[in-house]
Amino acid sequence: MKIAYLSTSAIPSTAANSIHVMKMCAAFSKQGNSVDLYASKSAQINYCKTNFYKYYGVDNSFNIIKTIKPFFRGGSTIYRFFSNFKLMFKRYDLFYARNYHHAKSALFLKIPVIIEVHDRPSDKRAIKTIKKVVNSKKFAGLVTISQALKDEYLYLYPELKNKKVIVAHDCADIPQKTIKKKDNDAIAIGYVGHLYEGRGAEIIIEMAKRFSNTMFYIVGGLEKDIQRVKSICRLPNVVFEGFVPNGELYRYYCKFDIVLAPYQKKVSVAGGGGDTSKYMSPLKIFEYMAYKKAIVCSDIPVLHEVLADRNNCLLCDCSDLDAWELAINLLIEDHNLRNQLIDSAYQDFLKNYTWDMRAKRLLTDL
Repeated sequence: MKIAYLSTSAIPSTAANSIHVMKMCAAFSKQGNSVDLYASKSAQINYCKTNFYKYYGVDNSFNIIKTIKPFFRGGSTIYRFFSNFKLMFKRYDLFYARNYHHAKSALFLKIPVIIEVHDRPSDKRAIKTIKKVVNSKKFAGLVTISQALKDEYLYLYPELKNKKVIVAHDCADIPQKTIKKKDNDAIAIGYVGHLYEGRGAEIIIEMAKRFSNTMFYIVGGLEKDIQRVKSICRLPNVVFEGFVPNGELYRYYCKFDIVLAPYQKKVSVAGGGGDTSKYMSPLKIFEYMAYKKAIVCSDIPVLHEVLADRNNCLLCDCSDLDAWELAINLLIEDHNLRNQLIDSAYQDFLKNYTWDMRAKRLLTDL
């Protein structure tokens, strides 16, 4: 099957959405499909000569077709227009759209369209756009990243009850490269991800104060966010590694024994806006599981779809700092519990949350 994956992600970039689309295109390709990824050209000039596939840790088994996305009002519309213009000169069996406006624009080519959504519609216009796509004869199905988000769409669009709607959480690759940590090395605690508001940097800093003899590593973040956090953190046991391409993360995971996901009640996305706390399926959770790390995570209802306290992680109220201290101390002191949580999380990952498994399931069930 020939698939056009329609995305507005900039390739390459520091955004999590770009990781998702690259991993999914690679996974679709592994299922024996011919895949073209439609993406925007990156504005991050430092990465212009990067090997895109190596940057994301994927095989170069699919094509990347990039279009400039103008940075002014109406730029997204222009980007979609030129992307769709390119689509007209190729023959595809399926459009897989990560943007509902893109899906609507592609309908005129009369090819089946699958939409994947990671949040609820942002406004009335978006609600109307999705409704038009859902009611199209070429609508092939909807993919949501959590059951909570599926429930929201079924509420907004009752007509979806008679159509294909699949929950597919985010995933991770089975690590092909790992560096084993020496058994006698001191315990280290890590965080991997952006440092937008609501990602819990304050909890990490407070834990570093309470565990002053333990090293904390923060991997990721835009430079402005790193500087913001550094301005309130002058601790010698906190190391800021900066942004690291996904394909190089294995070099950093090898340092950690315990990893943190200290989400707040409101979780911002790129640009500091929005709130994904009700519907999210964070990439970092699945990477933590894949790299066999003991997880301490905020007790956010939507994450119960994947995580279970004292089964594959420890969950803590994001406002209860004493609970976080107790959880971390327990994992430091109780080696058996730490290994039990790691093993359980890794088995859950292998059974349910690899990119290849996700791609196979979507193409089989939709």
